[in-house]
Amino acid sequence: MSPSNFDIPLMSPDSLAYSVGNDYNANVVSSVNSNSLTIRHEITGENLVRELLEKGDAVFAAEVSSPSTTYREIYKADSDRVPHLTQNVEWNPADVIYPIYVRPLVLSDLTQPIDLVLTESNGVHSIWSGVNVRIRPATVLACSDFFFKSGAHSILKLFEDSEMREGSFRVLPNTNNGFQFDVFMPTSLFNAMINPGQHTEHRDSILTAALASGLHLLRTDHLHSDGPGNDWQDFPALRRLNEFLTQNGLPAWDDQDFHPDEAASSLRPLLLANILSNE
Repeated sequence: MSPSNFDIPLMSPDSLAYSVGNDYNANVVSSVNSNSLTIRHEITGENLVRELLEKGDAVFAAEVSSPSTTYREIYKADSDRVPHLTQNVEWNPADVIYPIYVRPLVLSDLTQPIDLVLTESNGVHSIWSGVNVRIRPATVLACSDFFFKSGAHSILKLFEDSEMREGSFRVLPNTNNGFQFDVFMPTSLFNAMINPGQHTEHRDSILTAALASGLHLLRTDHLHSDGPGNDWQDFPALRRLNEFLTQNGLPAWDDQDFHPDEAASSLRPLLLANILSNE
C-alpha cells in the first residue's frame, strides 16, 4: 500500500519508511535519583529528520507518562542544530506514581506547516519517493521504544554532605514534596555513586543497604509513631511500593512478617555472584 499525500514517514524501530542506515538511536540511562534520567539521542545517515534538526526545524524530546495518574509531559531538549546530543530529563516526583514510561522522540519545531515533495535523497524508502508531505508543528518525526522506570528504588535521592565520614551514609525520610528517602553521603562516595564507571555492582549494593535502612524507618514509624510509616497511604510513592511488594509475594511494612533487608535485597538484588567469585 502506497502512502497517501500528507502522511509522514516515521523513523522508528518498527517502521520501514526509511532506507537502511537511516536510524534513530536513543540510549536511556536511569539516574540513581528518583526523578530524572539521561537520554543520548542520535540520528544516523543523511535523511529528512537530520536535515530538519540541522535547520532548527526539529528538536529531540522525551515523553514522560504515568499510567496510574493523568500525568503526561513532553520535555524538549535545547535545539543545538546537531544530529546527536545528550538530554537530561527531570520531573516532579509528586506528580507521578511509579512505574513511569519514557519515550524518546524527535519533534518538528515549526510555527506553521511546511509542504515537501520527498525524494530518495531524504533517506526514505523508494515507496515514499515523489510523495507530497505536510509537516505540522509538533509532529513526531522519529521515536524510540518506551523505556520503563519502576519504583523499586525511585524513592531514594542522594545528597552530598562534605562533613560526613568517608564511606558512610545516612538515610532520612522526607515528606516535603511527596515522599522520598534522602540519602546523605560524603563527597567521594557521592561522586562514585553518580558516576560509578565499572563499579555498578558496588553502587547497587550501597543502594540496597540504603533502601533497607529506609524501609526499617518506615516499619518503626508504622508500629510506634505518627510518622510517614503510619500514614503511608497518604503518599502515592509508598502506596505503589507497598503494592509492588505485595504483588511479588513479599510482606510490606504493615505486615508482621516484614523484614526490611529481605524486601530491599529483593527489590535491588545484591550481585552475590561477583562477591562469591572473589572468595
